[in-house]
Amino acid sequence: MKRMIAFLTISIFAAAVMVVAAGESKPPLRPSQVLMQARAAWMAAMNKNLGDTKLPEGKGQEGKGQADTKADTDKNAGAKKFEAIAKDATAMAAEAQKTGNGLANPVAKEITLSLAALARELSTAASKKDGDLIKTKLGEIKAKCSECHAKIRDKK
Repeated sequence: MKRMIAFLTISIFAAAVMVVAAGESKPPLRPSQVLMQARAAWMAAMNKNLGDTKLPEGKGQEGKGQADTKADTDKNAGAKKFEAIAKDATAMAAEAQKTGNGLANPVAKEITLSLAALARELSTAASKKDGDLIKTKLGEIKAKCSECHAKIRDKK
């Protein structure tokens, strides 16, 4: 009899623990959240693939004289994976274009389609291996993300 009571007590406790654990699962993400996370992942990957592309010290300064090293003359010094950046930018552009075409909200549609255009320009810059233009386009895309968050996501 004691074994039976001990077994029932342990069984009820185990079942209660499983019910509580199952109830603590996170709700599934909305489709827009999944898209935003994918875009954030692409942005992080492109920034990582861009590497260290600091501008030369004398960029924009006339009459500085000759550059001391080859890296000073190369505006893309340190940039490493242009092909990966182009691939990610192309994927982001395709996703944003497809999503933008299906949106009913005119503000969201305009922002999303302009994001697609910026991503295409970023892909072109990566194909040309222009590190400065890539940095500029990444900044513009980040600004579009912030604009969308301010006008749509955070407005709710």
